[in-house]
Order: sequence, then structure tokens, then C-alpha cells
Amino acid sequence: MAKMRDMFVLSGNSGKFRIVLDPNMPENEIRFGEPVERMMRQIVIYRDPKDHPGKYVARAWEIKPGCDPRAAEVLAVAKSLNRCRRMVPGIDQMFRIIADPGDDRAIVEVWV
Repeated sequence: MAKMRDMFVLSGNSGKFRIVLDPNMPENEIRFGEPVERMMRQIVIYRDPKDHPGKYVARAWEIKPGCDPRAAEVLAVAKSLNRCRRMVPGIDQMFRIIADPGDDRAIVEVWV
């Protein structure tokens, strides 16, 4: 029977690394795994987007260094902004950024 292992993600100057604590390893020995891919996920809430006219839509975006942002998935579609916010898992642990006047007119806010 395989023993359970604990995994932690630490970050430092050289990026993030997975550290696996294996019960079979000698005490005080730490083995570094492969670097973890760096990626930021943000939620953009739109009002009246072309693909859902008359609705509010929460869409997840993935942002990776050196790459264009990529739309990941639609998380919520609702008739009101408050309902749309309530439908997004984990939004209560995120920070809200109000849309900039230079943003697309459909963008209401961004959550990071």
C-alpha cells in the first residue's frame, strides 16, 4: 500500500517549486520537483456582451508570462450584476478592480 505524501508550493526568486515530503525520505531532506508553471487567473464580468445580449457574464481568463491572455471558461450568466457575482466560486476571496474608461465598453469589473 502506498503511503500518502504531502505537497507544498513555495515561491522564491527563481519561481515556484513543488516540494514533496515523502515519508520514506530521510529526515531533513527536501527534494525539489519540476518548476510550477506561472499563471494568473482573473475573472472579468461583462455587461451585455455580444454572445449573451442583455445579460451579465463572468468569464475566467488565464494570463501566462510571454503569452497573450486566454479566455478559459464562462463561469456565470445572469440578469443582474449581483447575481452574476454570487455565481462565481471563490469571488469573496478575490479583489475587485473597476473597469478603466479605456477598457472595452462591455467590461464592468475584473476580479483577481
